[in-house]
Amino acid sequence: MCHSVQEELSDPYFFSIRQGIEEELAKLNINTTTFRLYEGMGNQLPNDLDGLIIVGRINDQTLKTVSNHIDNVVYINHSPDSDRYDAVVIDFEKATKGALQQFINFGYKNIGYIGGTEREHMTNQSVVMEDKRLTTFIKTMKENNKFNSDSIFIGEYTMAEGYNLMKSALQLPSVPEAFFIASDPMAIGALRALQEVNLLVPEDIAIIGFDDIEIAKFASTPLTTVKVHTKEMGRLGVKLLLDRLNGRQIPLTITVPTELIIRQSCGTNP
Repeated sequence: MCHSVQEELSDPYFFSIRQGIEEELAKLNINTTTFRLYEGMGNQLPNDLDGLIIVGRINDQTLKTVSNHIDNVVYINHSPDSDRYDAVVIDFEKATKGALQQFINFGYKNIGYIGGTEREHMTNQSVVMEDKRLTTFIKTMKENNKFNSDSIFIGEYTMAEGYNLMKSALQLPSVPEAFFIASDPMAIGALRALQEVNLLVPEDIAIIGFDDIEIAKFASTPLTTVKVHTKEMGRLGVKLLLDRLNGRQIPLTITVPTELIIRQSCGTNP
């Protein structure tokens, strides 16, 4: 795992991927060891591993360390080199564009972004990584002549930060009519901030989240959100690794489709 325990507890996205991995391995009666990759970077990786599934992003230095120790590696949620390694990914760009197009089709002109910071944790340091949701948001808004840098709010991927960032957004002279929020926990925190000032969703501000965690459908206003099949990503990672251990030489990348789940929070055509 390339993220901290706190990050996993705060956002179920990576935890659900790990569940999918562990459930598939348990079903196959395969022994496994889970460890935080950055915690062992001061020492060499275990030498008795037949294969490794890495959940999250790693930088070039970490990638080189892994490559020097283990031949059979599968990456989930990140593909560092599709010509060499197996990977299970989603198309963050396509998913983000689809969500934003929903807002654009509904006629929203002032669209904001609330998101977190993706990091790779290493011993005694933390490296910020590119978040495709943010870069795609910026690109899409510019293409549609709707970009406003003042409407972008970045913190941590937690419910509390979603709340705090929405409170900050409400201080803008012109508050966005709609927000794309890069995780459902952040979106639920944002909903709370809007409730406290008696703003209605979607009548006053529309919201689209990302992940489709279980609580999304039970939120005070059920969340429109991008559904990511996280457990299936974990299961597919196991299947790719076993296939590799059984002799496959050609690296494969599986792109798991996402879908926009329409509920009340994204509004209707104004």
